[in-house]
Amino acid sequence: MPATIDLNRFNPFDPSIQQDPHPWYHAMRAASPAFAVPGMPLYVVTRFDLVKEIARNTRVFSNAFGGPGEAPRPDLVAKLRDIQAQGWPQIGTMLTIDPPEHDQYRATIQPRFNARLIGALRPQITEIVDRVIDGFVADGRVDLQRRFSTPIPVEAIAMALQLPRDRGADIKRWSDASVAAIGTALTDDRRLESQREVVEMQHFMHDQLMTQRAEAREGIVRAIAEGTVPADDGDRGLTDAEMISIFQQLLVAGNETTTKLFNEMVKLLAENKEWWWRLKADASLAVPIVEEALRLATPTQGMFRLVTEDTEIEGVPVRAGARLILMYSAANRDPAVFPNPDSFDPGRPNVRDHLAFGVGTHFCIGAPLSRLEAVVALERLAERWDDFTLAADNRFEYEPSFVLRGLKELFVEFAPTAG
Repeated sequence: MPATIDLNRFNPFDPSIQQDPHPWYHAMRAASPAFAVPGMPLYVVTRFDLVKEIARNTRVFSNAFGGPGEAPRPDLVAKLRDIQAQGWPQIGTMLTIDPPEHDQYRATIQPRFNARLIGALRPQITEIVDRVIDGFVADGRVDLQRRFSTPIPVEAIAMALQLPRDRGADIKRWSDASVAAIGTALTDDRRLESQREVVEMQHFMHDQLMTQRAEAREGIVRAIAEGTVPADDGDRGLTDAEMISIFQQLLVAGNETTTKLFNEMVKLLAENKEWWWRLKADASLAVPIVEEALRLATPTQGMFRLVTEDTEIEGVPVRAGARLILMYSAANRDPAVFPNPDSFDPGRPNVRDHLAFGVGTHFCIGAPLSRLEAVVALERLAERWDDFTLAADNRFEYEPSFVLRGLKELFVEFAPTAG
């Protein structure tokens, strides 16, 4: 990073900026309530209070923002459409639409994500975590990304959705394909490959929807398959495309961001070892440690909004048709809300006030499951490891995205707990 931040050089697709965007966001917060990205019809909102306010105003700042990545070149569009035609249309059901339609779709699955039902999954998640740790605990060194942070969230969401356990590798591959274009620039070949994998995932999801409905299983997938939304002549059942859209959002969001959280919270604990020793002495500290890791990591760095009419953001004129990105990660480091914002302090009195799961009507429906997985993972690591360090060969390189931020890999050396 340069010693002085020159915001005229800011480009969200710049890999060097993506590695450590926070100095840039601090500079933006001081410069403007809505920073206009040079050369792009895009504004970045970094203040905590403004992010919350704008997120709740879906009339002026709509969630119907279209794709979250760069648009494909015109000559590639026809090839992508040919692949898409082999599956189902990719339509908005929750992430990229506004109320009241958003609320109607969300209501089909919301009851399945209440705190009581998610809390009841703790024994199954504990079993998954312990089994994963069993696979490497005797080694003294682990590729945490590959052997811990990825398999646990994948298996947990598969368990929650009652999907076959042996499809974990496919679920991860499909999830990666679904988010491949978010906040980054893709090659043409990768765009086409990702689209093929998404269609493959759609067919798997359709089979699961039909199977779980036919078998009358109680669960989230059956709730989607039997979901209804209001229509002119009464409630109607969801179309196949609508069901697949909801299913896809749950499956992908249910593992991608949690994997990134796992890596970051272990890295933060290694860098702030006093909290590791306090956790080992008091397992209840896993909860605030997870919350502070969520604040600092914010795996979903931000989310887009489409401006529907000419407006102003504290004196900054913004024209209809422009796009904003509500930068949750910047809001989570706003010193007006979180003193010493770049410091890891799980003892903060407002440790749960972060926006890592969004805010308002689009608050992440899977937040209770992600939190539970992270808390259990920390509790079990504190039981199974005596001490640990970050291996000397770590590069601490982040994936090339300004929306989904996570380490590419994390190598950890540890001493297992005796006995």
